[in-house]
Amino acid sequence: MQLDEGLKQFLKKPLMIIVGTAGAECRPAIARAVGVFLPSEGGHIDITISSWQWPETIANIHDTGRLAATFVCPSDYVTYQMKGKAWLRSPDADDYRRSDHFIDAIRAELIDLGVPGMIAAPWLTNRDAMVATLAVSEIYVQTPGPNAGRTAGRPS
Repeated sequence: MQLDEGLKQFLKKPLMIIVGTAGAECRPAIARAVGVFLPSEGGHIDITISSWQWPETIANIHDTGRLAATFVCPSDYVTYQMKGKAWLRSPDADDYRRSDHFIDAIRAELIDLGVPGMIAAPWLTNRDAMVATLAVSEIYVQTPGPNAGRTAGRPS
């Protein structure tokens, strides 16, 4: 599924990212991601996750090849969820550079919104990172309000 230009621009903002997975037994797990990057393929996104902090999530992606990622702009609560097939790879130097930049940007955004840096620090690590590439097959608007839960791109 191709991402439209508005969604591509949204994914470049400082965002909170929650990744949801389930293992083979359908037991759910969540993680906070610390980076999103749009490779040249329009329907794929790379999401950086600390395997040190979130080993169950990484194991679930490895086992099932599925994930749901929710992207929230903390300044206005605009929120999208994307679902699809996913696969893992080890990060390269560019992935770590992008993740470091992402962490700095979201930390600054949260501090500007009044969240003390020491509160957010444990959420924001790329220690032992893995990159989950998500082939987006579903996109939902999750911004609080009357359109929450609607498929993105469809009329309300």
